[in-house]
Amino acid sequence: MKKIFLLLSASLFSISSAFSQDQENPKKEWGFKVEPYLMAPYMKGTVAIGKIPQAEIDANAGEVFDRLRSAFMLYGEANNGKWAITGDFVYMKLQETIEPNGQINSGEINFDETIFAMEGLYRILPWLELGIGGRVVTIGGDMTVSRTELGSNGETNVQQAEKTESWFDPTVLFRMQVPNSGKWIGELKADIGGFGIGSNETYQIQVYGGYRFSKLFQATAGYRALSIDYESGTTVDRFNYDVKTTGPVVRLGFNF
Repeated sequence: MKKIFLLLSASLFSISSAFSQDQENPKKEWGFKVEPYLMAPYMKGTVAIGKIPQAEIDANAGEVFDRLRSAFMLYGEANNGKWAITGDFVYMKLQETIEPNGQINSGEINFDETIFAMEGLYRILPWLELGIGGRVVTIGGDMTVSRTELGSNGETNVQQAEKTESWFDPTVLFRMQVPNSGKWIGELKADIGGFGIGSNETYQIQVYGGYRFSKLFQATAGYRALSIDYESGTTVDRFNYDVKTTGPVVRLGFNF
């Protein structure tokens, strides 16, 4: 934990120093961008709710849209060339099949996943920004499994459990962009966080490429990976969620 707090302190100090220096320069005009987008999510990991044993989920990429019940995703950014303030909202309702194991014959889990992230970044090089931020995560899970109990002469029974958890994950991040690229867009963004404050660990990697068709409109496509390892409670109150969500993303951007 000591190393984590030192890292956070160093990031805060760097951004504060940069802000002080920036005040000596003339203020630049702020621009704004709004991007609705869609992700085709592939989920892989383990989940446990209440007394139901830990279960594995491994979505079939060919059935992604069958499992995606509803979704709404929106990204926004304010940028003046030096500073950037971003917000990202994700809502997904998914249904996943539970993989059979020694304790579970079959099953299904429904997820309601809401994530709201805010970040502040400062440009230290024409192609590189550093920043800090945080994610508010709310995940609701509803599990139904079929199990064969020991000593039950092969008889199966059905168990159900549901729980919703919310938490906050602080993050540190960087973003690399293709500088002075005219109409072509290239971006790599990564963050790491949690640090035991919310989740045990969380990280995210995003890569995008695209084209700006006009001063107003742009379109990008890419890939996103978000990993969350969170656990709380015991027995009846247990909620363990160790899942990586990955998939292609398509964005439509409007600049103002």
